[in-house]
Amino acid sequence: MFEHFKIGELPPKYRRVYSTLTGEVIMRVARGYILIDNISVEAFIETPLFGYGKLLVGREILNKLVLVLDGPKNICCLSTE
Repeated sequence: MFEHFKIGELPPKYRRVYSTLTGEVIMRVARGYILIDNISVEAFIETPLFGYGKLLVGREILNKLVLVLDGPKNICCLSTE
């Protein structure tokens, strides 16, 4: 999926490194926009440099939106404050 964002990939000096229980994970980073309803949010799209990643909503997006995650009902809703 990152191939779609590859055109906006930032140079290697902007790659982020995360520490995990199994060691460090180097991430490729691209700038992008997420459009939900009529709300456009600038975001960084990340994927591991090696291996596969998962589709997750990151901390930066969670800090900009009010999301209601209902696990038992398996739904996600955008809310207002």
